Amino acid sequence: MSPKITKMALQEITPEPLTDYRPSDDEKGTRKLPLIFEPAFIRRCLHRIQKYSVWPVMMYFPLHATNTLIIPGISPESAPNDVLMMIREILPSFTSKLLLASMGVHVCSGLVLRVWSIITRKLHRRRKGYTISDERERTSQRNIGLVGGLSGYFVGSYRQLAYSPQALSGYILIPVIIYHMRLMKWIPASLDIDIDFDFVKWLLQHNSSTIKWAAGIIPLSLLISTGAYHIVAGTCQYANIWRLEARKRFTSVFLALVGLGFASIYRLASSSSPSLGHQFYGAITNKLL
Repeated sequence: MSPKITKMALQEITPEPLTDYRPSDDEKGTRKLPLIFEPAFIRRCLHRIQKYSVWPVMMYFPLHATNTLIIPGISPESAPNDVLMMIREILPSFTSKLLLASMGVHVCSGLVLRVWSIITRKLHRRRKGYTISDERERTSQRNIGLVGGLSGYFVGSYRQLAYSPQALSGYILIPVIIYHMRLMKWIPASLDIDIDFDFVKWLLQHNSSTIKWAAGIIPLSLLISTGAYHIVAGTCQYANIWRLEARKRFTSVFLALVGLGFASIYRLASSSSPSLGHQFYGAITNKLL
């Protein structure tokens, strides 16, 4: 005789743990590190330091760009020196030191983050056996830079070296800015020589091709192109501008800055040669080269 089967009412109940178990201090093992020693917290701090350390440079850039990229292209004779003197009178005497400190903090924090990322990525790939497919590399290559194709202007090294155009332009800028500071600030200060745009004209119009090109045209062209790209692309990154249409407008700003800079170099190189300072300017290039 089969047992009688009774119907039971099904009732939904709230899921709860069988026991309210909490591990004791002994079972937890070692305690977690304080927040300030957590890797994620340190990385966030480094990112913020790198981001906000550029504010002095960003505030100074419009003044410097107007004086070096716009004014010489319009009137290369005396206007650049007049504007330069006005800017020197407006800004405090510690401006150069503040800008150097700002750039130094920005570069150092970026280098630490880069080394950290490389080590972390290698360890992760070694543990997981992770490799990036060719299609994913092509896709990521199109997505970096200001607008896809512009990334190709920077050697296309992202796939081989894992450097974005933004990072690559920054690495190029480091020696270029150091050279520029030695030429325009540190060496003249050590020789007690006050320089202005007449010195730039003297460089660009020099009879020696070594001084004209190696000390003048090539470094200035690199400074203008890589500096404009790094600042414009960095503005997009820090302002969280990802829409393609907006980034195209910023690309137009970058190209306009480069065009104005090259036009200023041409105008300064073809303007009237400075009549004073030749005997002092030679001492600067001799110490530089």
